[in-house]
Amino acid sequence: MTISRTAVALALALAAGLGSTQAAAQTRTLDISFSNLYSNAESGSDQNSAFTVQLVPQAYLRALSWTADLTAFEPSWLSEIALALTNSAGEGVLISPADGYNLAGHQAVSGSLDLVNTGMGFRLLADGKLQLSFVDTVDDLAGLPDGRWNSGTLHISFSAPVPEPAAAWMLMVGAAGLAGLGWRQRRQAAAAAH
Repeated sequence: MTISRTAVALALALAAGLGSTQAAAQTRTLDISFSNLYSNAESGSDQNSAFTVQLVPQAYLRALSWTADLTAFEPSWLSEIALALTNSAGEGVLISPADGYNLAGHQAVSGSLDLVNTGMGFRLLADGKLQLSFVDTVDDLAGLPDGRWNSGTLHISFSAPVPEPAAAWMLMVGAAGLAGLGWRQRRQAAAAAH
């Protein structure tokens, strides 16, 4: 079996290229539109509107932005209407889009949050599930909705997981082994010819 220098060079280039692409995680985005969702109780209550979004396994949430049209029912406040974004283990963030609006009524709001630079980025588990729960931080109306998300859009920025560096190293070691095997075979062939 003879291994050409071209094949060895190609294998080394492929291994090096794979190593460099693994270093940069690919950022992806997802837009979620919603309407007529009620916030009934504090986080963790099954009375709240909630759903699960399937992302990639072990995705890392990097940033959020939103536009929302909210209504808080008296005596609840707009600032108490919140959204919990968590992984399957309950780890994540709680955002209050109308923070500072300490009154009942109706308000259109928008905003953004850089989860990485605020130290609030988090990773999904191997199941890749992101749970969204529309909550109220103070349950003023027991058994009744405290607020309503009339409409809105949530923009999520996340990174796909970076493959293990060991995979690139194994390819590079394999390519180096092929290079060594090719050198040894050429050396043996040259020795046999003399």
